[in-house]
Amino acid sequence: MTKTYIKVTAKPALVLAMLMLSQQLSGTLPTPVEFKRSLRDMRVEITPDFKRTIAQQFPELVPALN
Repeated sequence: MTKTYIKVTAKPALVLAMLMLSQQLSGTLPTPVEFKRSLRDMRVEITPDFKRTIAQQFPELVPALN
């Protein structure tokens, strides 16, 4: 299988969409440790707006942002 890479400029929006899909399709979210690792690997900038959105929609993942 050939890997396809797509340049993403709105990484925080992509992360939020992936979290919502994960929650809706499987009913689960990553652990805070997995989430933190993913943010680091994707080089997502953790802005105050991003933190606020995560806190509102996925409070269980807030420990990963500290």
